[in-house]
Amino acid sequence: MTILGLKALMRAIDDLRATPEEMGALLSEVLESVRASRPKLIALIHLLRDFEEELRPHLEGDDTMVAKEAAIRLLQEKIEIYQRKAEAVTRHGLEHISSWNTILVHSASSVVTNILIEATRTRDLHFRVLVLQLDPVRTPQVNRTLEEEKIPHLIVPMHDLCHYQKDVDKLFLGALTVTPDRKVVAPVGTASVLSICHLAGIRSYLFANTLHYSRGAADTQQILTQRAAVEEAVGPYEVTTHLSLIHI
Repeated sequence: MTILGLKALMRAIDDLRATPEEMGALLSEVLESVRASRPKLIALIHLLRDFEEELRPHLEGDDTMVAKEAAIRLLQEKIEIYQRKAEAVTRHGLEHISSWNTILVHSASSVVTNILIEATRTRDLHFRVLVLQLDPVRTPQVNRTLEEEKIPHLIVPMHDLCHYQKDVDKLFLGALTVTPDRKVVAPVGTASVLSICHLAGIRSYLFANTLHYSRGAADTQQILTQRAAVEEAVGPYEVTTHLSLIHI
């Protein structure tokens, strides 16, 4: 989402027809919307805050092309910063995979999938992945990636983890946000999975780069609440879900 957001803003600026002053006002509106995201996209917020400060001197003149070129250059630099940090986390993650491990994953975290891909491509490690079924979007994403990389894997419902936990060596997690009060915002169900792994003695690893560290406590992160109507043969009901909040 961070890279997609930065690239989308680059395209928007490239197509923009406005004075530098008008550009500054429009960018302020965009950045305010990003800051109000649910849940907060902390990495994107950090990078856009720095971008806004660095772009300000370039908006003081009257030349629109100069301002646009500066904005696009600065956004490209932010993309490269994010990619470098993500690559550093991937390199660190490779140190925690050994051949014949069974790795448990529970989301389509790009951090975790990149670690698994690089372990196969560059280390020639032979391991298996146990994927906990999450939702109709995330689970197929993970499955498609593992199939393309020919990584042996098995997908099971989360409530069946008890039948497989004895075979699991490690749990790999990504994070939307890490807060200063030692909490992690993560996909729905992550807290439950982590609790089971702790009880079963399964080592758990959280991978995140420093751009995901928030300056605000967990209660400022605008945890998303979703409600969905469910139709069953015996009658309809409403299901409420939240992103997980994990204590570390």
